[in-house]
Amino acid sequence: ADDPHTPLWRGYATGVGQRTVLTFGLSADADVSCSYQAGEFGSDMTVKTARRQFAVSLAAAGVHNVRNALAAIACT
Repeated sequence: ADDPHTPLWRGYATGVGQRTVLTFGLSADADVSCSYQAGEFGSDMTVKTARRQFAVSLAAAGVHNVRNALAAIACT
């Protein structure tokens, strides 16, 4: 949801048959979002979905890894 091309990709995905499309990102309007506290060797995340909120300790540094974790969570 943080990418400016999200509407374009969402349109492609929903235009082909019946699909469930979820967004993920750091913005609160994403279907799967989080707040996080970055550390030297990882991040502590508070993940929010439509159904629940939960904590994740990610043992990989960098905001790109936080986004990767959100993508994986959105797929589960």
